[in-house]
Amino acid sequence: MVKTGLKVNIPKGYALLIQPRSGKSLKTKLRIPNTPGLIDSDYHEEIGVMIENIDAPLKDVDPGDPATEYGKLYGSSYTIEKGERCAQMRLVEVPMINWLPVSSLGNFDNDHGQGFGSTGVI
Repeated sequence: MVKTGLKVNIPKGYALLIQPRSGKSLKTKLRIPNTPGLIDSDYHEEIGVMIENIDAPLKDVDPGDPATEYGKLYGSSYTIEKGERCAQMRLVEVPMINWLPVSSLGNFDNDHGQGFGSTGVI
C-alpha cells in the first residue's frame, strides 16, 4: 500500500476511481491489481494505492550479496519517490437508486440460463 498523503472530501453521489497511469504501466512492471479502486464519499482517511511489482524473479544473482536477496524472490525492486505520479484519480458520479423487492424478474427472451463464461454460447 502506497500512502499518497491525500485526504479528500468527496461529495455525496460521487466516488473516486483509482486507476493506473498508462506511462507508468508501459515503462515499469508496476500494476494496480484492484483497478479501478473505488473510494466512496463516506471515506475521509488518507488515500492509499495498492501497487504490485510483477517483475519476474531474477535468475542470476550473487547468493552472497544481500542486495540481491529481494530480487531472487520478487524481481527487481522499484522505489516510488515522493511526488512521483504512480496512479490517477477520476471523480465519477454514482447514481443513487431505490431498490424495490420483487418476487419475479419476468420472462426474458434472451435469458439462456447461462452466466460467467457463457459469452457466445446459445
